[in-house]
Amino acid sequence: MRERAIPNRLGSIFAGLVLITGVAACGFGPSEADVRDMIAPSVVRVSGSLWSAGSGFLVEGNYIVTAAHVVWPSTTATIEFIDGTEHTDVSVVAYDL
Repeated sequence: MRERAIPNRLGSIFAGLVLITGVAACGFGPSEADVRDMIAPSVVRVSGSLWSAGSGFLVEGNYIVTAAHVVWPSTTATIEFIDGTEHTDVSVVAYDL
């Protein structure tokens, strides 16, 4: 399997979340509950093998970002969304160990 780099969009995602939550804390814009409701559909449970599991989040391009130890050394993972939707045998495309 050829490893591919996942585009580095995380900085802008986190900056956006900090901005949204900071504005909400000041009483402007969406409430904390609104922010949680916007973000929750992109948070997933990731199972990489029989003994490893963790969380992750969906980013542009339909990639899931999680910690390497959750999926390593597996080549596939199981992804479960908050609504119960489950995807099995999802390919692991890159590690950063």
